[in-house]
Amino acid sequence: MASPTVCRDFLQGRCTYGARCRFQHSEEGGAEDTSNRPGVSSATDYATLVRWRYHIPNTPARIKQARPLHHGFAKFIQDALGLVKGGVETMQEIITLLAGEGGLARLGELLDANMAAMNDKTLQPIWTGQLLPLLQLLAHDSVLSSGVVETHYATILNYTYSINGKRALTVFRTAIRCLNWAEESPASVEPVVVVLTEIFEVVPSAQVNDELRALAEAISALADKRKLSGRPHTQHIRLRRRLGLGAAIEQVTSKTYGREVPLKPSFVVAHDRPGSLSTLGLRHDNDSENIEDIQILPTWGEIVSDRSEYLPQDDPSLWHKPGVQGLLDRQFRLIREDTVGQLRDAIQTGLQRLQQPQLLPVKPRNGTHTNTYHDVHLAAVEFDTNKGLLCVLAFEHPRAIRDASNKKRQEWWAESRRLEHDALLGLVGSDGTVVFVTVHAPMVSQSWRNGKEDKRPIDEKYSRWRGHEAYVIVQLVDRANENDIEDLLHRFGHHTEGAAYHRFSFIEFPKILLAAFKPTLEALRRTARSSILPFSALIAPEPGTPPAQVGLPAYARTVDYRFDLSILSNNEDEIEFDPHNPMIAEELTSKTHLDHGQAQAMIASLMNELALVQGPPGTGKSYTGLALTKTLLANREAADMGPIVIVTYTNHALDQTLEHLVEAGVEQIIRIGGQSKSECLASINIRVIADRYSPTKAERLSRKTTSAEMQDLTPMITAALEQYSRSLTTEGVVAYLKEHYAAYHSQLCPDLVDQEGFQVVSHHQKGIHAWLTGTARGSYDSEDPFTWDQAQRQSAFKEWSNECSMEAKIDLLANMQAYDVVKTKHDQTKGEITLRALNDAHIIGVTTTGLAQNLHILKRLNAKVLIVEEAGEVLEAHLLTALLPSIEHAILIGDHKQLRPKVANYAFDCENPYPIVKLNVSLLERLILPQQADIPPLPHVTLDVQRRMHPSIARLVRETVYPDLHDDSSVEGYPEVSGMRRRLFWLEHSELEDGQQLAGTAPALPGTPGTVGPEAATEVAADSTTHTNEHEVNMVLALVRHLIRQGVYRPDDIAVLTPYVGQLRKIRKELAKFTEVVLSDVDEDELQRDGEDDGDNFEAPPRSTVAKSTLLKALRLATVDNFQGEEAKIVIISLVRSNFMRRPGFLSQPNRANVLLSRAKHGMFIIGNPETFAGSQIWRDVMHMLDEEGNIGPAFELCCPRHPDTFLTATMPDDFICTTDEIKTMRADLLNMTKYGDIDLDLQPCIFTPCTHVFTAKSLDDFMGMSARYDLDPVSGVPIALKTNSVPFSINAAQGCPDCETQANLLDTRQDASLGEDDIVLLGNGGGRFKLLKQLKSTRRYYELAEIRTQAREFLVKAATDELPFERVYNMVESIRRKRGSRPDSANVPKFEGITLQTRGEVLASALVLRCDVIAMSDLVSVWYNDKTASLYIDLATDRRACETVIELAKSTNQPVHEAEGHIFWATFAVLDSQVTKVADSPISTQARQLLRDAGLEATKVKGSQKTTTASQALRDAAEKHLDRAQELCNQYPDQTQRLSDELDDAILMLNVSDFQGSTRMTAAVKGHEVRGTGRWGTRRRYDGALEMKEMVMGV
Repeated sequence: MASPTVCRDFLQGRCTYGARCRFQHSEEGGAEDTSNRPGVSSATDYATLVRWRYHIPNTPARIKQARPLHHGFAKFIQDALGLVKGGVETMQEIITLLAGEGGLARLGELLDANMAAMNDKTLQPIWTGQLLPLLQLLAHDSVLSSGVVETHYATILNYTYSINGKRALTVFRTAIRCLNWAEESPASVEPVVVVLTEIFEVVPSAQVNDELRALAEAISALADKRKLSGRPHTQHIRLRRRLGLGAAIEQVTSKTYGREVPLKPSFVVAHDRPGSLSTLGLRHDNDSENIEDIQILPTWGEIVSDRSEYLPQDDPSLWHKPGVQGLLDRQFRLIREDTVGQLRDAIQTGLQRLQQPQLLPVKPRNGTHTNTYHDVHLAAVEFDTNKGLLCVLAFEHPRAIRDASNKKRQEWWAESRRLEHDALLGLVGSDGTVVFVTVHAPMVSQSWRNGKEDKRPIDEKYSRWRGHEAYVIVQLVDRANENDIEDLLHRFGHHTEGAAYHRFSFIEFPKILLAAFKPTLEALRRTARSSILPFSALIAPEPGTPPAQVGLPAYARTVDYRFDLSILSNNEDEIEFDPHNPMIAEELTSKTHLDHGQAQAMIASLMNELALVQGPPGTGKSYTGLALTKTLLANREAADMGPIVIVTYTNHALDQTLEHLVEAGVEQIIRIGGQSKSECLASINIRVIADRYSPTKAERLSRKTTSAEMQDLTPMITAALEQYSRSLTTEGVVAYLKEHYAAYHSQLCPDLVDQEGFQVVSHHQKGIHAWLTGTARGSYDSEDPFTWDQAQRQSAFKEWSNECSMEAKIDLLANMQAYDVVKTKHDQTKGEITLRALNDAHIIGVTTTGLAQNLHILKRLNAKVLIVEEAGEVLEAHLLTALLPSIEHAILIGDHKQLRPKVANYAFDCENPYPIVKLNVSLLERLILPQQADIPPLPHVTLDVQRRMHPSIARLVRETVYPDLHDDSSVEGYPEVSGMRRRLFWLEHSELEDGQQLAGTAPALPGTPGTVGPEAATEVAADSTTHTNEHEVNMVLALVRHLIRQGVYRPDDIAVLTPYVGQLRKIRKELAKFTEVVLSDVDEDELQRDGEDDGDNFEAPPRSTVAKSTLLKALRLATVDNFQGEEAKIVIISLVRSNFMRRPGFLSQPNRANVLLSRAKHGMFIIGNPETFAGSQIWRDVMHMLDEEGNIGPAFELCCPRHPDTFLTATMPDDFICTTDEIKTMRADLLNMTKYGDIDLDLQPCIFTPCTHVFTAKSLDDFMGMSARYDLDPVSGVPIALKTNSVPFSINAAQGCPDCETQANLLDTRQDASLGEDDIVLLGNGGGRFKLLKQLKSTRRYYELAEIRTQAREFLVKAATDELPFERVYNMVESIRRKRGSRPDSANVPKFEGITLQTRGEVLASALVLRCDVIAMSDLVSVWYNDKTASLYIDLATDRRACETVIELAKSTNQPVHEAEGHIFWATFAVLDSQVTKVADSPISTQARQLLRDAGLEATKVKGSQKTTTASQALRDAAEKHLDRAQELCNQYPDQTQRLSDELDDAILMLNVSDFQGSTRMTAAVKGHEVRGTGRWGTRRRYDGALEMKEMVMGV
């Protein structure tokens, strides 16, 4: 806020006290306040504005009294120019004041001066100080691009022209005279050209003023000698065209690209021309030779016409317009036919079905997918202040949900994606009515809660799923079309008496979006009117003119201009690039990180005003584009480039491009359009940025005024709607008759009460209805309507009805027209803020569709540079609209050898063997490969080093498409594909595609389709969605599962590609059962829209999407057409086609095959029938290369990374489950003891250890606590990231196989181990015993085992009874009961037996603890036996009791494996106890004796004689019984107990021998501790004692 001592009125220019004011009139005090005003940069500027205002008289009296400024006029106009340059708000005020009466009076002081009579000395200061600044002010970019001052600016220009151009002639004669003095710079010529051009466009009479035209030609000649750029350059082109001086201006370059035109034979076929040029006359009411006169949407006459539309051909001799006008004409007509043609044909079919319902349904000629809704009528009409006219259409529920509940209906509408926002609908009636509307977006974000019904939003009143009818709210496409308004309100609305009954429907076009074609067509029409198209001499040369020359960008043509390339330097050195004497690519490569091809592209792009860069797959098109963008940004200010416009075809490509710029540190980026999926770009959306700009005073006033007018018009239009609605009813006609035709009214509608007030009784029907349906009475009398016949009655009633509604209709249309004018002005004011934001941007990113939609704003930018990414996929029409009038430098980056632009009409497709015209040839392709023999190609640069594909994969496209493509050294080091013997392989099969008839005629010859000519073209037209192959679906599924189970690849590393949407749907359905699947938005839309013609016959499938948070965990599935620009480590391709006719479909085209074969980085696997594809040259070449390397065959070769020479083959899906019966019987689930062969691998992936054991991933994770250290993939369970709070891992902590590793480590070091010389006394069992073992100073061999036992014990605690859900639920119920003080109901209180609450987990954990004890004690005794340097005393009686507990627990829960384990463990402990007693004859130490005494034992018990042979034998006898029981269990349950057979043999061996070396096969399947590594299981210690980490295989 301003200082309180500063006069606020002074800051606002309103203080009248002057020096007498008690507040300060200083500029400093207002600095803080005014610096935040739009367009006012400082208090000094504002003070200047205040003083400048003073010189503009603002009342009639002051105008009369105003004195001329004389010499002060120079400062007056120069201050105005400075203020205009200072900001938007001051510019708006300056122009507004100058356009007023007082401002024009001031301008008249200069413009009315007799400058012709002045000598040069007198005239020069007037030119430099007054006239030139005035022209510069009127030519300023901010003035010309502002919509707010457009009217005021026109006023100034009209005043400058004056009557008969008197003032204009004086101004421009003076300008020519002054410009010829000393060859002034372009800066002096530019404003003269701009203002002169604007006068010609604004003042109609200027174009027929011969004197002014002569001056204009002289000025144009002067401009030709200067090198103009930017807006003056564009205006100069427009001026020359208005003068008829030719479409092109002389351009400067060094090289001409031309060639002689060879003669060739010709045969001319008669071709009917458009509009009045047709020899047969007009085709219909929308046929014209000028596209400016053609309506975009089809008219009634066009729909019912039986003549074919005029379509331009590729043959130039058949064109009715040449040059730019011809190019725009052809593109407009073809794009319109490709889109609107579908509407026309579908509407025509819909009309036929309404008018002749007895006919069988017929699909439109072009097979357009539509949804038709029946029994349509207008239910309500409302007028919204912001949205305009809203109409509610009621219609019959679709058949699929006609009898469904409201909830089911709501779900169906949501999932089917029908009638979504902006969906295009065609309303048709059997009376011939056709109206186009779009679905209106809901205006409320939450449910209505206001109790007042009249305030209830229209969206809340009418539901699509409630009630006996469905409703949809629509808006007219052409909201100003009076005929459409009348048709919608009248014909679809009330049904008056006597009118014929008609049926109405509306047709939805899911695949046709109005926003995708209407803005583009409108832009082409506007460009045709102006004839302004940058680079027109290169893009559309006039016939007979010499070949065009490619020149420097206009902004770089000055002799001293240099590009600064320092931003690309690899060592921060300065790099200067002279476009007039350019460096060679090698020099630029040595100074930057660009390779040779990229350096060539950089040089060519900077030197050519229209630059073409071809980028084969993986060559770094995006990187090159980023480098170009950064370079141009570094030179933006020096060249006054304005914002750089980056255009892409898809939103996905635009997001990627802008994200790369953001990551590179580029600032001032704006993205236009609301379809972005990128979170990081949300803050730079134009909507967000524009909201941060404050409106100027003029803008605030304009918005306030227009808003008030819109509010005032709303009730007027609402009342007019009600009046018009009433006028269409029978009651309205009766009221009209009463007022205007009283005699007829008294006869047709007599009062039923006589003069005395009595009711009149009549036996005859009275009223309008009776009259309309009655018969004539007597001879005809014009005054007696009852004598009229039926035809006369109907005609009269129709006339009365029309008269009745006419007055109300005029009222309605007049008010709506006024609203449209005000609404346009209101939106224009909002656009000014958007324009201001865009002018401040350095980068503007927009799609081709978004650009066409916002062209009214973008064309007002001073943007000189356009960069188009993926230009090979953009239709030429879209690119032409992207060439804004101000563009001086366009760079097209793409690859015409990859996917072409998409067209809907197959007759326009290059792939059609008999195309009418080739519409899907991009501008990039046409300029590189001209279709006309007399048009030379433009120079282009091709990037030649690829960094994506392994050389073996790159070879497929190098030897077929790109012979000069080289491999970067980085791709040679790609790893082999884990689980596959070959990284590149074609699995050949002969399984036929679905629906192929097994019986039929002999197959056609290779490469020969079954039909030829137009019939073949028609057959292929539906090729994109109708083919599936179930065999390939299953093979893809099996291969994907196999690759993911290797544990090396995440799902997002793999992409599955197929050419057909039908196959895409099947693969997604199957893959979704196994992993998350992500589809692009385009593929998702195509799946949803791919259906039958009348979509209400089927249930809509649910829409499956993957949230942003899981995208990186999802497998990518796409059609080949929607995967260009993408890549994946592994690509799996389903070719689908397999048929007797050997038709490969559209994959026979090299462009699609090229894209398909160039997406993979590490490995690519093709599944298809090679015989079907043998007819295509590119596929024959590919198969030949694969065959040379042995990479094609009937079976995949699967292998283990550790044993690459050993492989298994997979020909069918079931072959991927490749293992032996022995492995299938191995126990894999440690919790449920399930065998590997019984596990569903889709639900429980398994891990094979190097030691040939197998476990479910869940088992290992449960035991080893992986989730505590890692974030696990929710799909596969594979660790994907180390948790941030995880303890850093060590290789020494890596754990191996639970079944064998611990025992193996102990066995491996047993011979060299020692227990030391101190006596060892181990009493009892459990953690206390292991604590003593860990205290042994002579060895650390039990540390790891102790840790394992501790974790096993923790697992046991977790599995205890009090942790079970049953117990927890019971405890919670009991707790609540106690809190409430209620007594238990004995009948309802659940009772749990302890045995019932036991689970497999508790038994397993107990067995694991015992196994640790067995291993420890067995090893201890064995080491002691070998060493015998110390006394050993152990008490194993407690361990045997623990075994008995496990035995009983396992027996009671029917777990024979653990019961057998308990018996084996009991026997093992008994044998150990007896063996120690037998051989323990060493003397006992004092320390050991004291330990025994503390335990209550006698020291003599340590002597061998203390345990008698009888006691020892008793233990052995008991052990034998336990082993017998274990053997019985193993025999009874052989499958479950197979793994215990070795342990049982070891125990029997221990019982029968006294040498502990016989116990070397005891296995230890115990719980391991966490692996703190990469998430893959490993072995910590091998038999050679070395520490190493071994990756395990995620297996089948």
